[in-house]
Amino acid sequence: MLYDPNSGSALKLATTTSVQDGALILGSVQVGVRSRPVPLSEAGVALIDPVSFSDGVTLLGHDALGPPREAGSRLSFRTLWRADRSGLADVTRSLALEDDHGIRAPLATGPILPSFPTSRWSPGQILAERIEYQIPPTTASGSYRLVIGVGKDTSSVDLGTVTVSGPRRSFAPPAIPDRVDARFGSFAVLLGDQIGARTTRPGNRLTATLLWSATGTADKSYTAFVHLIDPSGKIEGQIDRVPVDGTRPTDGWVAGEYLTDAYAVQIAPDAPLGKYQIEVGLYDAKSGARVPVITSDGSPADHVVVGTIQVAG
Repeated sequence: MLYDPNSGSALKLATTTSVQDGALILGSVQVGVRSRPVPLSEAGVALIDPVSFSDGVTLLGHDALGPPREAGSRLSFRTLWRADRSGLADVTRSLALEDDHGIRAPLATGPILPSFPTSRWSPGQILAERIEYQIPPTTASGSYRLVIGVGKDTSSVDLGTVTVSGPRRSFAPPAIPDRVDARFGSFAVLLGDQIGARTTRPGNRLTATLLWSATGTADKSYTAFVHLIDPSGKIEGQIDRVPVDGTRPTDGWVAGEYLTDAYAVQIAPDAPLGKYQIEVGLYDAKSGARVPVITSDGSPADHVVVGTIQVAG
């Protein structure tokens, strides 16, 4: 296929041969089962002393785990497996992070190489599997051992050290200039806020600092919004982002911590004069669904008004 790199539009194709999705089909390649094992030296994965498990597979090697990572980031590496006998079941493997006290945080459990499960492997066959997982956003800073377990075997293998940089957390209650006390779902309370100048002009910036109390950990990362609503109900300024300037996703909040979340919202230069409401909420960026809110008077809502400002000439 030839296409315009600026627009992504494919050039018109005129041909009497086969076409698929606007691309010319040049031919096909048949891939069959390899007749002899792949030499381990050609696998491209760092080898270890083989570790055999009772379910009939052996771990032969794995990639290095790489540099330090932030909590919530993803880690990707390959493992190298060998089938030790025929008639294998679909063998599962589990990953966990283990701290210095031996406490494990489970990461993922699932079949080895789900696209080609072990029940289809031949004795002596060697296969590489790419494993990807997310370091839990709630993980504290520190060094952890990444361990892998296989099937019903009670033993596990240490794959190396993962150094995690977690967020700085505050558990000291903040001063609250203006109380809001609105509950968001089951994981947060917007305790209050601090608004900058209460009278401003079109084109200026409104500063608003939100003071959150985490009561739990959210099921996903929600996006926060701060909207400036003019007297007719139109949005004349807004910021939508992950809280704390994108650094503190809600699925990394832990019960008992407090978060200070500052915004500087640009008011539209042609915004009409009048009294504006400042609306705050949280929503799922994929579906657009807002987190339900219970306001301080017990009313259900999908956002909360945290204050008003006057836009004057």
